[in-house]
Amino acid sequence: MKAGLTRILIAAVMIAIFVLPSIPLVTLASAQAGQPVERITFKTVTDMTAGIVEVGSGNADIFLWSQPLKNYLDIPQDVMANIDLIPSSSTFTALAINLASNIYDSTKQGEIVVKVNGPGDYETIQGVQIPGLVYKNADSAFGSNWVDITQVDPNDRNIEFNPFGVKKIRQALQLIIDRSFLVNGIYQGSANPMLTAIRSGHPAYEWVADIPEELGVTSVADVATAEQLMEEAINELNQIYAEYGYQLVFKDDPLAPGGKWLYFVYPDGTEVQVEVNFLIRVEDERLDSGRQIANWIESYLWIKVNRIERTRTIVTPLVYGINPIQTSDTIGGRLWHLYTKGWVSVTDDPIYWARYDVAFFYAPLRGYGPNHRVQDWWFWFNPEMYELGYKLYFGNYTPDQVDQLREDIRALTRLGLEEVPRVFLTENLEFFPINKNRVTGLIFGTTTGLWSMWGVRTSRTVDGNLTVIEFSAAGALFLSPWNPVLGFTDIYSEVIRYQVADFGMYAHPVTGIPVPIRESWNVEVNPDGIPVPDDAMVYDPVENKWITVGEAKAQGKDYIPGVGSVVSEGAQASAKVTFDFVLGKWHDGTDMTLADILGVLAFYYEWAFDDSQVTGETDPFYDSEIDGAVTGTLELIYGIKIVDDDTIEVYTPYLDVDPALIASTIDMWVWTPLHMIMALEKAVVEDPGGTNYGWTDREATGEIAVDLLKHPDVIAQMASELVGQTEALKYVNGLNIMSQSDMDARLQAYVNFINEKGHAVVFNGPFMVESYDPNANVMELVFFQDYPLGKGFIPPQLLEVTRNNVYGTIETAPPTTTTETTPTETTTPETTTTPTETTPTETAPAQTVVITKTLEKTVTQVQTETVTKTQVQTQTSVVTQTTTVTTGVSTTVLAAIIILIILAAAAFFYLRRQG
Repeated sequence: MKAGLTRILIAAVMIAIFVLPSIPLVTLASAQAGQPVERITFKTVTDMTAGIVEVGSGNADIFLWSQPLKNYLDIPQDVMANIDLIPSSSTFTALAINLASNIYDSTKQGEIVVKVNGPGDYETIQGVQIPGLVYKNADSAFGSNWVDITQVDPNDRNIEFNPFGVKKIRQALQLIIDRSFLVNGIYQGSANPMLTAIRSGHPAYEWVADIPEELGVTSVADVATAEQLMEEAINELNQIYAEYGYQLVFKDDPLAPGGKWLYFVYPDGTEVQVEVNFLIRVEDERLDSGRQIANWIESYLWIKVNRIERTRTIVTPLVYGINPIQTSDTIGGRLWHLYTKGWVSVTDDPIYWARYDVAFFYAPLRGYGPNHRVQDWWFWFNPEMYELGYKLYFGNYTPDQVDQLREDIRALTRLGLEEVPRVFLTENLEFFPINKNRVTGLIFGTTTGLWSMWGVRTSRTVDGNLTVIEFSAAGALFLSPWNPVLGFTDIYSEVIRYQVADFGMYAHPVTGIPVPIRESWNVEVNPDGIPVPDDAMVYDPVENKWITVGEAKAQGKDYIPGVGSVVSEGAQASAKVTFDFVLGKWHDGTDMTLADILGVLAFYYEWAFDDSQVTGETDPFYDSEIDGAVTGTLELIYGIKIVDDDTIEVYTPYLDVDPALIASTIDMWVWTPLHMIMALEKAVVEDPGGTNYGWTDREATGEIAVDLLKHPDVIAQMASELVGQTEALKYVNGLNIMSQSDMDARLQAYVNFINEKGHAVVFNGPFMVESYDPNANVMELVFFQDYPLGKGFIPPQLLEVTRNNVYGTIETAPPTTTTETTPTETTTPETTTTPTETTPTETAPAQTVVITKTLEKTVTQVQTETVTKTQVQTQTSVVTQTTTVTTGVSTTVLAAIIILIILAAAAFFYLRRQG
């Protein structure tokens, strides 16, 4: 044994000596400062190696796809000589699980939650859920998602056994995963085992590190316990199924990997082999991981696996676009059961944002889970997990409640590992290639690398042009629709949106504390209560107008999210946040005003609230997915006052461990103009041309997302028809901040823009979409000349705190002025937080995801939250401060570090296996 270990270590050392020094990792770039980027060209490749070669050959500047180190080892030396590597540790993989069981027995005493409207607000049916039994396409057959076993033929072949609708079988699945094999055998050391929703590289992981070990979830498989759980589950299910005539049996088969298979027996004696449909992504290591996991399932759980290997464009709409009990023609009219999900965090977050990780993945609150934000799709529901997740996502934690925050994170982590709504696999250690002869400088995230918004935005090149390649095995540039309401949910679209849409604030690439971009803020806190002024405003989604809080109280409008608590309970705010915006212009040349800020907010009130609760009539302006995405945030708004043309005050009950974090939670910034939203809404409601338009693609309903790139003519038509129509002003009705002529001028400018450019993408970022060729998968962005912060703007805070995350030579704008809040009767001394070098971390979304905690998508999973009271110096387009920095880590030193990690890991796993 010792001789074998010695050979392993010698081989690793030889690799270190002869291979790693040839891999150039983040070195000092050219001494010249380079130029701020004026034009960005986005292209695609269908092969990861080709992307690296394109960069090394000088045909591209950045390959915006992180890869494990092993992928660079076979690249020709002359190509690698032109490449530097930017590290990233924010991608991770997991198994998404279909947990659906929708058959129940109405003769049994109990209640089943069938719809979730909020904490404690559950719609139920009487009876007991029968675990593991699913009636396929019940919604189509019966007009209901739930089927009473006493009302159907028990031999109906639409009834199937879903093993992952059973808790113990999910626990067994979690235990058969040998993550150490995935890390070493498939990723070849460029990954870490991932056991919980909090990655091991996250600073909060130490808060929960003991829990998986205590529950027996480790980096190596525990097959014996998994098999025991599986057998216990089958025995328990047979006791439940007996009265309905069903049975689960094992049948020996010498050709089976585990020597036997599981069968489901109907009352008439028909035996059907239990099979699960496993959606396996083919683009990266998830292909090999998925195949291996399928082997483990067949060997240790004795369940036949149909390996459905597909690209992202096939599987993502299936997993997140249809009801979990529905079959899909794209996979042969079958249900899906498992999916090799990939995630990427695009922000570097502080320790406290672990609260959002566990809430997002375990509760789950924000979609991409068992129900994907649709309130009627809860076939697995744990009220304790949901309510604890809701508290972590939207609840108050004052500075003296950090210990409570930690305990709540621990509690939900434990529940998540016990209930297993998903299984985490690997935290990946990867690298982006950049052309060191052309890219002269950029700032990247300490964990996110170039996935962070800052990477491309801060890039400098020798000539001001930047060519970025994205990876797509299917050759498509985008995965999700370019729809600003429920689209932009894939990383491929998001990295482009980061350049064309602007942010009010964004997380610092080291500390995770957001820095101001287009807004500054002041927070006043008084936990004892701040009265909400009667003249503060709130939008009434039933009356379709802004009203005062005083009017809401006088008229008893307790149905309005947030202010309803003021109306019914006399609630007071705990904080007042004053936002001062840098508004500027939209890409169609129209002025951004408070009408956009407040009008878009009103839009979300409208679409998140079902008027039928008040009127009893069907509400065509309601979407349950929007409801699930934003209502929790709307509940945190007690009232808004307009201070001046670019300043508002927001009254909120929300408190956090630092008052500065309150501002980001209720951030009002928007990146879509109101006139665009109105045109899109008209298309969704009226379905012009007979097309069933929606806010996202939904296979179940046949909805097609109205898309800014695919449907410009339809959007222009809707905008034209709105000219002169008072309905275009419905979301500013009652505010007196926009006239009909103002809206008409905007709509006409939008139509002119669409006719000129051939697309409908009008945002407010530093770059605008110049052209898009869907056939060639090429998009051209150009600098927006009216961008108020100027070309190449980089907040100086990004260089005040660094951690080996600045590449090459960087120029910054003049220093901003930091202004501390003056304490008042309602202001605590903690109002201002100064960024310090604390916790470079990550969180959440996704190789196909990006969800927002604010009303428009700002950054992943909302962990981009917030920061110092800083006055942004705008209108400055001339950079004055030049700083030349290097990462401070030479190739040799970094190679040595990598080798130490490899050696330690090899020794650890070897000795652990031997033990």
